[in-house]
Amino acid sequence: MKLELKLGLVTLSLFSLSLSSSAQTTNTSVACPLDLGYVLRIPWPSSYCRNDNRTECCQTLLGLYGIALSKHLKETSLFRLSDLQTSIACLSDFDSKLDSLSLPRNLTSLCFDPVQFVITPNVCAGIESTRDWVARLGRSTVLDSACAPDLVDDTACDACVKAGFQVQTALTNIDGNRSHAIDCFYFTILYAAGIVNDFGPESTGSVSCIFGLSSMGPRFFYLDEPNGVACSHFMRIPDSPNAVRCIPRRKWNWKAKVATGASAAGVLMGLMLLILWYRRHSSGKSMIFWKKGSDINQKIEAILKNCGPLAPKRYSYSDVKKMTNSFKEKLGRGGYGEVYKGKLQNGEPIAVKVLNESKGDGEEFINEVTSISRTSHVNVVTLLGFCFEGHKRALIYEFMPNGSLDKFIPNDNSSTEERQLGWETLYQIAIGIARGLEYLHRGCNTRILHFDIKPQNILLDEDFCPKISDFGLAKLCPKKESIVAMLGMRGTIGYIAPEVFSRNFGGISHKSDVYSYGMMILNMVGGKNNVDVGVDHTSELYFLDWIYRHLEMDKEIGQRGVMTKEQNERARKMMIVGFWCIQTDPSSRPSMSRVVGMLEGSLETLQIPTRPALSSPPRALAADSSATDNLVSRSSDSC
Repeated sequence: MKLELKLGLVTLSLFSLSLSSSAQTTNTSVACPLDLGYVLRIPWPSSYCRNDNRTECCQTLLGLYGIALSKHLKETSLFRLSDLQTSIACLSDFDSKLDSLSLPRNLTSLCFDPVQFVITPNVCAGIESTRDWVARLGRSTVLDSACAPDLVDDTACDACVKAGFQVQTALTNIDGNRSHAIDCFYFTILYAAGIVNDFGPESTGSVSCIFGLSSMGPRFFYLDEPNGVACSHFMRIPDSPNAVRCIPRRKWNWKAKVATGASAAGVLMGLMLLILWYRRHSSGKSMIFWKKGSDINQKIEAILKNCGPLAPKRYSYSDVKKMTNSFKEKLGRGGYGEVYKGKLQNGEPIAVKVLNESKGDGEEFINEVTSISRTSHVNVVTLLGFCFEGHKRALIYEFMPNGSLDKFIPNDNSSTEERQLGWETLYQIAIGIARGLEYLHRGCNTRILHFDIKPQNILLDEDFCPKISDFGLAKLCPKKESIVAMLGMRGTIGYIAPEVFSRNFGGISHKSDVYSYGMMILNMVGGKNNVDVGVDHTSELYFLDWIYRHLEMDKEIGQRGVMTKEQNERARKMMIVGFWCIQTDPSSRPSMSRVVGMLEGSLETLQIPTRPALSSPPRALAADSSATDNLVSRSSDSC
């Protein structure tokens, strides 16, 4: 009998299409006992079935269908449907509901085999009903107490997931067949939602915690080609935490019919619970990626919803490859990835920043999308679109033909033929950057603090109009909040405000951006790129002293040849503003609105400030604080 059942599973998997097709044509009078009305009522990520990723769509639909099966379990005590005809009828009803949402037709036939939802004892410890469940595990398990409350709270969800893992282990041990471990997860999920939870399968807690459905979409790990094997995703095996199962990638074709086999439901439903477990309790790299990927997906959905028709366009990774001609022309490299030149279908040139998977934890990506999607200003770079596909992330910007400002600021290693900008151009660039920062600090509904203002992050268009870019370290804060809470440092050595390095100098606020701006325009005036890794703290202090002495003595800087009277006045104006901006006490620094007024006003109205007592933190001290050239700490940040 057991051998017959095992062979039957294989046979049903191979012949499911012909079997289901004939059954659908000959048994149209069978009624489905499942209540599927919730498909049109509850929020779920239907967007994952509007693209070409079969795995995302099918996993989402399986979780959605599981709600009906858990309700059916509660009403009938049966974990699955009674026969094949009933299963076919229910999937047909499910398809009708999906059609009502204008989703692609026949999704269920592409994702499921009706056989996988039919009762069979050869799935998990011979369980077919709640009576069998009690016979195997007793009338009470850890699941009964842990999964009963509202699971919206993360702590409650953690406890439920942990209990589910324990019950799954017990069922697998009873079954004796380790290959049934994932199937036992499937039963555990249905029992937790349908029998145990006091709020029912359709509750927000059950939908998000047990079935893994929310605006963030399905949660699983993409793997391109591990060990030369193409995978659509891989998953950890419950009884072997370090092992993975690679699911071969198949070409997704809406017109092709896919037979998944009787165990597919267990694999995918178990995957949801597995990810919930590792998302919260694993210390490994994969858990971090799952969690961050889920969080980012959730935030991206919120961004697209809030921005409406003005939201940046979401592109697939294949679109990004086409735009860049397979990343043929590299424009440069940043702290979090490489930048390539490309073009849109209409021929518009673009710059595509492809983020490194190994750099950061994904927060720089969501920071950039969140921040720039809220902006619209001539001095802030425009985000045209983005790509978030598994671990592949890219940001698509308008193309800036003159590159970044640092190319026009010489350093000690620069060639004598280094391009230099005239004083009028430098002056207009300084005003443009100030206006851009003023907009970020005051012009948006939510104040945006950049935290990494430096020449490398100022892009120049064909007319040398400056655009603030790279919002990877940015923070969004309510305007009424003058001080922000932040652990550690963020920014680039040479431009970090003293209070960011040590709270003894004051609270962190928008005045920290003012400091970075001041250091940058002093570097523009003095012709020194302060991010040069060969420059030590002593040289930085000497550089500031050198400029300050020229300012006090009313001497020309002379870095760009002989200066006219007007050029000298503008250079002095930039120096005075720069030293006001880098005052050690944040309260002594002007706001960016005041900076714009100072630059556009008369030189006679400006007073030379006192020489700042401290500049950006010493490089050696920053290194002792486990900081690198880009210092960032995101944990426990809040406004």
